[in-house]
Amino acid sequence: MRLWLGVMLALAGLAGCTSTPVAPVLPPVSAEAAPRLGPAGLPAPQPEAQGRVGGAGKDWLVYLPAAGDTLEGIAQRYLGSPLKAWQIAQANAEAGAPEAGRALRVPLTPPPPWGVSREGLQTVTVLCYHRFAAGKGPTRSKMILAADDFEAQLMWLQRERYRALRTGEFQAFIEGREAVPPRSVMLTVDDGFATFFEHAFPLLKKYQVPVTLFIFTDVIGLPSGLSWQQLRELARSGLVDIQAHSRTHRNLTELQARENDVQYRRNLQQELRHPRAELEKQLGMLGVKVQHFAYPYGASNDKVIDALNQEGYALGFTVRAGGNAFYEQPQLIRRTMIYGDQTLDEFTARVQASRPLSQP
Repeated sequence: MRLWLGVMLALAGLAGCTSTPVAPVLPPVSAEAAPRLGPAGLPAPQPEAQGRVGGAGKDWLVYLPAAGDTLEGIAQRYLGSPLKAWQIAQANAEAGAPEAGRALRVPLTPPPPWGVSREGLQTVTVLCYHRFAAGKGPTRSKMILAADDFEAQLMWLQRERYRALRTGEFQAFIEGREAVPPRSVMLTVDDGFATFFEHAFPLLKKYQVPVTLFIFTDVIGLPSGLSWQQLRELARSGLVDIQAHSRTHRNLTELQARENDVQYRRNLQQELRHPRAELEKQLGMLGVKVQHFAYPYGASNDKVIDALNQEGYALGFTVRAGGNAFYEQPQLIRRTMIYGDQTLDEFTARVQASRPLSQP
């Protein structure tokens, strides 16, 4: 424990005076005034920032916005990506829309990627959903979330200024390459049932929230499953990153009846290879590249993880609850299950943006 605290405090020291609290207390804002939880689709082209530089240093510049400038456009011009607009907002005490002529500080040096400060350790909660239904809960099964309750959760995240990460952003954080906003979450949906398309996807489009869909390929085309046509629409939206959840949804840690060890290893390989091959064959032209895997039932062991690494998957997702810090083992990413019988207060209690340095 002393070694752990020493390392964390050293990292906090490296962040120095430029480090901001991991999860600053921000006042709630109205749904109308709040920024969207995630950028629309793949980052949309932004109008080029038309303002001018009023001064510059090695690590920053002062920007004087023109009428119509956006933080995303300024970030695209000076930081290389509209997804980095949060860095400008954070450097200006969570500034809203730029005002013409009112100076903004634009940090040119990216924040430390590990999310450590003297106030705590940044964590990203990965939320895990399954099926959805129309109306309001409770539903007939806790694995089914009512659409009205899902919308209430999205609205709460928006009001509290959480931003939903895309899979690539989350991967960059876990690998220590990129910082993410202080209040970050990631939304995932498992299995690939048609209720996702019918009830959740319209809300994701309404609030422009990116999500990762982990699908087992044997469900595609079944009466209860998504069709290839629906998957193509999801992929075209730019909001849904389609990734692998095995072929059959079997428990990968257990031998099936009359399955010997040789057969098990061969079948395990196919459970990892087939969904990637099939999804990229059908959806690759739409930009789908399968790099991540969610374990059926969240179950993994050394054999499964070794096979996952051999197949070149970058991240493996469990259903072990809790927030993910930058040092999380990539093959054992935590995910927090969201159930249909939870109240909004119970949902909010499960979203963790930071934890004390004393807690590994």
